[in-house]
Amino acid sequence: MTASRNAALAILWVLSAGVAVAAERPKREFFFYDAADETVPATVFDNPNYYDADIARVGDDLWVTWLEFFPGQGDHVWVARYVNHQLELKRLVSPEPGEYANPTITPASEGRLWLSYEAQMDGQWEVLLAQVNPGNSLFRGTVNVSTSPGPDIRHRTAATPDGGLWIVWQGERNGQFDVLARQVSPKGGLAEIQVLSDASTLGDWHPDVALAPDGTVYVVWDGYDGTSYDVYARSCQGGAWRDIVVIAASPAFEGRAQVAAGTDGRVWVLWEEGADNWGKTYFSRMRLKGKHYFEMSDTCGPLHRFRRLRLGLLDQAGGFAHLKAPLPMPSIEQALTRPDAAEAGKALGAFYERGRLIIDDSGRVWILYRHYYVPWLGIERITHQEAGWGVYARCLQGDGFSKLYRFQVGQGDGLQSLGATPYGNGVAVAWTTGRTDRRMTDVLRGVVVATLAAPGSGPAAVKTAPPADKPIAAAPPEPPVPPEAATVAGKRYELFFGDLHRHTDLSLCFVPSDGTIDDAYRYAIDVAGLDFLGITDHCRDLARGNALSQLWWRCRKQVSRHDLKPRFIPFFSYERSRGGEDHNVVSLRPDMLRPHTYPHPQLWKELDDDTITIPHQTITDPIEDPANPPRSLQTETWDAHDNARRPLLEIYQGCRDRSIERDAHEGLARRYLFGFIASSDHCSTSGSYAGVWAEERTRESIFRAMQARRTFGAMDKIRLIVRAGDHWMGEHFTAPCFPPIHIEAGGTAPISSIEIVIDGEVKARLPQTGRRITLTYEPEIASEGFHYLYVRLHQTDGSRAWSSPIWVESLPTSGP
Repeated sequence: MTASRNAALAILWVLSAGVAVAAERPKREFFFYDAADETVPATVFDNPNYYDADIARVGDDLWVTWLEFFPGQGDHVWVARYVNHQLELKRLVSPEPGEYANPTITPASEGRLWLSYEAQMDGQWEVLLAQVNPGNSLFRGTVNVSTSPGPDIRHRTAATPDGGLWIVWQGERNGQFDVLARQVSPKGGLAEIQVLSDASTLGDWHPDVALAPDGTVYVVWDGYDGTSYDVYARSCQGGAWRDIVVIAASPAFEGRAQVAAGTDGRVWVLWEEGADNWGKTYFSRMRLKGKHYFEMSDTCGPLHRFRRLRLGLLDQAGGFAHLKAPLPMPSIEQALTRPDAAEAGKALGAFYERGRLIIDDSGRVWILYRHYYVPWLGIERITHQEAGWGVYARCLQGDGFSKLYRFQVGQGDGLQSLGATPYGNGVAVAWTTGRTDRRMTDVLRGVVVATLAAPGSGPAAVKTAPPADKPIAAAPPEPPVPPEAATVAGKRYELFFGDLHRHTDLSLCFVPSDGTIDDAYRYAIDVAGLDFLGITDHCRDLARGNALSQLWWRCRKQVSRHDLKPRFIPFFSYERSRGGEDHNVVSLRPDMLRPHTYPHPQLWKELDDDTITIPHQTITDPIEDPANPPRSLQTETWDAHDNARRPLLEIYQGCRDRSIERDAHEGLARRYLFGFIASSDHCSTSGSYAGVWAEERTRESIFRAMQARRTFGAMDKIRLIVRAGDHWMGEHFTAPCFPPIHIEAGGTAPISSIEIVIDGEVKARLPQTGRRITLTYEPEIASEGFHYLYVRLHQTDGSRAWSSPIWVESLPTSGP
């Protein structure tokens, strides 16, 4: 590395250690890290566009593969030998720039090397495989392993003794993710694809694979059982797959499992455990209650509250046992003793996650993971703080765990990969570092490589115990609910529910509560059962709105990687914030990222018919205070309007748990035409829905329905239709008077009342009973001119829904 690079690395180490730097952050420390016994040096390569690396040992050599992003073109896949902190025999693998992910190196017998990666081909993500000659790093015989019509992603590999390979991956089957496996012969021949998780009709994620010395194949993954994510395992011996084994099944989030088999025959499983009720109904409310902010707890709150790592042993008979002495996690212990934490929120803020399980040449088990501790989470209102993840390692030796190692360079966001391989008496590690957000910092970005050797050898003499809680059997999933349909003016429409305002840890505002992009899609696809999603991280945190940046490129790829059409459809989207005049931008196009630095009307001039903007609730008064009610949306929001470029308004938001009908009336009084939706924004889950009536279950049809304002906002999956004759809610038409209003509703709880709002005033309150209602209301308009009407629905459980308005230009009747 150059001298300047070394100097920059020193800056990075200071920042990643959580030490305050006056030019970068306030003097107070907000993120804390376990004190390591030893710091491990690392090499950062001189290219900030390197990312998504993996590493493997072939003979005495280390080999690295990674992606390089070329702005305006795409990725390339590279492979090279790593010698003396340098890359040698560097070779280009990808035939041309494209969309690639997860490059993986797997050493085979006789010094051979497999290289696998994922590529978007003809609109679908596939797993590709090639053999590499370590002598000159030339590769041959790229083959498509997955060959399915949907996305095939997150693959993992394990070599067979004869030089072949097992590959497992997460692939789309019938609108959900399943775990798939395929064996590859030493010469590249492909066996049949096996579906390992077909017992469930819900999503399965993050598989991993290992081979035991006797040839038994072990696969682990996590799946959603209708209540929570649980960890499962399955093994294959002699070509016969055994029954699925439940590793961990509790009300808590349990996922991202790893498996490794030692030469002693022991099979280890490592996984993350999080909070209960993951993704279930939670309204964050952004209120102060005493000192507590967001009213979160260990059993109720956003997607990312705390994480711990669990480790155990799996036997051939399907039994499973935990270690009596678990991995030391000091921050968990600190969190449990905080005197100012809510009684139900003791573990909040302590994170040990993204574990990697490696067995070194001497048979010792290594656990690599990333960690930080934020003791204020759920206690104080602290926002816009982020200091990166520390990357740590321990090994099992003797009768316990080794001292704690921390690598010199950490990680920056949840999308960044961490690869590892056995390396003598330790491990070699390759990972992605850095972050690109609104802060103008000198933090390095790119690929990092480090090696770690530790004294001692041999498998640990660990003691095991049965699981503290007996795993519960996965609940049978409910049968799929047929789509709601309606026919209006001779056309058939289906009802789709989605969220067009959801953040991840790429947005600086509420790190770490929002979770990762992976968390967002898990939540949307499985837990909330959404039909569509727009992840709207702040453009200022997406390389300050640079559409040619690597970060936006990574986000774009995640949209196509989670496109389970027609079951689930993600949109290209982001949030464009301008000091309280915030708009979410939703597009059919992947190239519409723009900075927030100029007014929205100027942005509208750049948009075509494939992009819309949606104003969301004001952020000028985020804490509700009776003495200082929230101010109305700011001037720029209403001083200019474009009915085509801004057809919708976020009437309700789960993050703040309030509607902004007063603000909506201000715009509607100016004759602006916008429909209503509800969104979650930060932290809130399963409490805000954009209901859309579209003609087809496609991205384009749903988008055009949003443009037509054929929408409503709701706090639950409430069915709502409001029409005037053959005119849908969201339509503007001319008539001598307001036609009778036909209302249909299906509640998720008994409906208590229907309110009719005309020109900003509640004109009628109609008490109701039951879950399904049909009624007709005849409006009385006192004057001719421009009028609007919408419906507000109330349920007995407190949930509400708001129809888009209907606008009528009532003309004076002509004389005789």
